[in-house]
Amino acid sequence: MNLVFNDNRMALSFNSTTGLVNVNIVGGAKTIRLPLTSERPGRVITIKDIAGYANINNITILCTSPDTFENGSSEFVINDANGYVTIISNPTNSLWVVSSKSVPGPYPTVTALNLVSTVCS
Repeated sequence: MNLVFNDNRMALSFNSTTGLVNVNIVGGAKTIRLPLTSERPGRVITIKDIAGYANINNITILCTSPDTFENGSSEFVINDANGYVTIISNPTNSLWVVSSKSVPGPYPTVTALNLVSTVCS
């Protein structure tokens, strides 16, 4: 099942098998708060702009304290049309590690191949 995060007024719920979050940002920018790395050890999550508007309506990904991204920042912004980021939870160091991300360009692609599940609210 492929669910899409459409409404920023609703909380995005990450369950224990979330692997892909498709974000529809036609109606405006979206903010996603990640679960604690300690709650999702080793989890790989891809967050993707499926509408192609992240260059206009950004997707902001926030860490839950005390977690950070590996560069020390508590936020990551997707601002490329059709952009995506794949992150891996490292609870030992309270880090979300960026394993891959889109490069500016017209059509980066991400598929759900080998991902455990898709969830959005």
